[in-house]
Amino acid sequence: MDPTYLASLNNSYELELLNDEWQIIIIVWYSSTAILSLISNILAIFILITSDRFMSEIWKYLVNLSVADILMAMFSIPFTYTSFMLGQWIFPTWLCPFIQSVQLCSVYVSVYTLAVIGFDRYFAIIHPFHHPVIYLKTHRIIVIVTVWITGIMFSFVQLLQTRAVPFRYGNETLYDCKELWNQDEGRYYTIFLFIITFGLPISILIFVYASIGVHLWQKKMPGNPETIRDLAQWQQKIKVIKMLIMIVIIFVVCWLPIHIHSFIVWFHPIHFQTYIGYMSYVISFFLCHWLAMAHSFLNPFIYGFMSENFKVCIHSFIHSSL
Repeated sequence: MDPTYLASLNNSYELELLNDEWQIIIIVWYSSTAILSLISNILAIFILITSDRFMSEIWKYLVNLSVADILMAMFSIPFTYTSFMLGQWIFPTWLCPFIQSVQLCSVYVSVYTLAVIGFDRYFAIIHPFHHPVIYLKTHRIIVIVTVWITGIMFSFVQLLQTRAVPFRYGNETLYDCKELWNQDEGRYYTIFLFIITFGLPISILIFVYASIGVHLWQKKMPGNPETIRDLAQWQQKIKVIKMLIMIVIIFVVCWLPIHIHSFIVWFHPIHFQTYIGYMSYVISFFLCHWLAMAHSFLNPFIYGFMSENFKVCIHSFIHSSL
């Protein structure tokens, strides 16, 4: 949305959307989010790569998730909220398309890593002897590299279509970091982005986890002397599935609001008539955007809350460090 139009609605024709007190709150809020994301994900990566007790089958994918979240914390959180809050792009102009591209790439890598984990669990539990599960087990690095390559290629759209566009404000020339779409192009791209980064992968994950849930529910435990051991193994698998489902739910809760917000902006452009309407837009953006950014620190907490092995690893790490 045009920063000069927003400025005309805040009673003082200031580009900055909030007063100094609220700016301090927003800065502390987002800075805490970025720091928490960095610390939690770096700790998660260290524990995952140094422990042999934690889900050896998918630890590489979980590390990949944390790497994508770290990128989000470093290159998306500090820049995006700052430019919106101040009503201008205050950083070097060349950073504008780069930051938008990194953000899109990290989101793409996160969601398709989740999709790969879903397929991995689907074939491992329902079709353990089929070729796809053998490939996923023996070529996880290739799969991860492929996800990153496709994510980087996909993010080139932002490099090509995002620019720091100059605009006049008083006697100054300032910049607005924005996508260079016309109205129709912006709408088509919004739909495309929603399908590729949200609709399609979430649909896949719902299918695979629903299939796994039905399979586990209907599965009869083998009646042999190893029943206790097998039961313990199945209980562990169920715990893993619960954790992965929680990761998907958190992704939906965090990212769906910002997609809805984008649809509203492109398909129902808002022209506020009152200061209350203006503040409603500002608050709703910050809430939706923060939820999306908060996703970058939530996954490690999910690992800790839902994995006993991860808790054991944390305790072992703490004791060994003392």
